[in-house]
Amino acid sequence: MSERAYRVYQRYLKNMEQGINRKFASRLTYYFLVSLRILRFLLHEVFTFGKTFRSWKNEESQKLRALDYDQIAELYLENTEMIIESLENLKGVYKSSLISFMQDSRLRETAIITSGAFVERVINRVKAQQYR
Repeated sequence: MSERAYRVYQRYLKNMEQGINRKFASRLTYYFLVSLRILRFLLHEVFTFGKTFRSWKNEESQKLRALDYDQIAELYLENTEMIIESLENLKGVYKSSLISFMQDSRLRETAIITSGAFVERVINRVKAQQYR
């Protein structure tokens, strides 16, 4: 084997060894961090007397009922009436085409309420804003 081929092979082995060491170190770090997170969660549960587990049990009581959906839809319809009246008062200030577009878009959204999908859309929008 020539000296040049030997050095190339030696570099190959050295790079392979470093790769193995890096992978082992990163795995070790990963397991260490996961273990710390689990330990932190368990300590939190011990010191808060199982608050997270209790909240998971009470999750059923936090779900919306059909009555809640009806109340949200009713409130939206009441607000729509006020918004349309307010837009009507602004006809002299802004272009009438803009005002009628705003009124029409609001009326289209109220039509969605009858399908029942509107409340789900509102809830999903609120949930998305909570996680920002």
